[in-house]
Amino acid sequence: MAALHAGHNQALLDTVRLPHVRISADGVAIYATREDLEKNYLGPKRRRACLPSTGSNSRRNPPGKPARAPLTLKLNGYCGRIREGQDMVNVMIVEDEGLFRDMLKISLGAVPNMEVVGAVADGNAAIDAANRYNPDVILMDIELGSDPNGISAGRCIKNEHPDMGIVILSSHRERQYLGLISSEESSGWSYLLKQSVSDAGALARAIEGAASGLVVMDPTVVNSMKPRKGSLTAGLTPRQQEVLTMMAQGYNNAAIAEKLVLGTKSVENYINAIYQELNLSHNGPLHPRVQAVLSYIRDSV
Repeated sequence: MAALHAGHNQALLDTVRLPHVRISADGVAIYATREDLEKNYLGPKRRRACLPSTGSNSRRNPPGKPARAPLTLKLNGYCGRIREGQDMVNVMIVEDEGLFRDMLKISLGAVPNMEVVGAVADGNAAIDAANRYNPDVILMDIELGSDPNGISAGRCIKNEHPDMGIVILSSHRERQYLGLISSEESSGWSYLLKQSVSDAGALARAIEGAASGLVVMDPTVVNSMKPRKGSLTAGLTPRQQEVLTMMAQGYNNAAIAEKLVLGTKSVENYINAIYQELNLSHNGPLHPRVQAVLSYIRDSV
């Protein structure tokens, strides 16, 4: 058996809610061993999804089994790695707490089109492993127990692999952490609260968005942000602001249309109007959709 004090990482206990986790009277979370967990709770299919990839494609599409459906978020023209028809996003996990690291593997194993190709425990190992595993996205805790932290390690990795996506996991929603990402003026970053790992939709949007070269924010963080008075974002109409907040959460145009009960063409018109109001251009180094989200972060309180 393995144990972890609940106060050390309450997000871990709040997000997974699996039957092998219980809280003892003294506030200690008790877990079955990794082997028992995989044998008793995951089953063969999900066990495979939680194990590092060997680099072979045979495990992804066994003989006689159809390939998985393409990703729901395909955004050609962005600076990320996801391309039309790609049916899998390869993810590397960076988390210093071993039990939480294993549970992230489990959570990702439940998300279609996601495959964990490796997992390491600190920032320096992440920088080395990025070259070895060459993932599409790195899911990285912001606090790794030692330097470099998640954002610093992510910057080093992005310097070597500009199209590699980074998803920062954090227990914090303070502005200082958001500013560390937006000040980079770089695409392919997502910021997700640990409590949102249990939300398969938010987790998938963050990972797919980062892989596609977008900037995606946690829904809870986005919903707590308001445009600063006098900013360009504050000058948008209420509907335009609503569309922009959904863009910031990683929704594509079709999903925005479905959520807001609009036609896809109407959503495109709103987005083009947002670009015009925020003075965003298609000629810059960043796609205007990325620029719009960065502007939203900068202009919000």
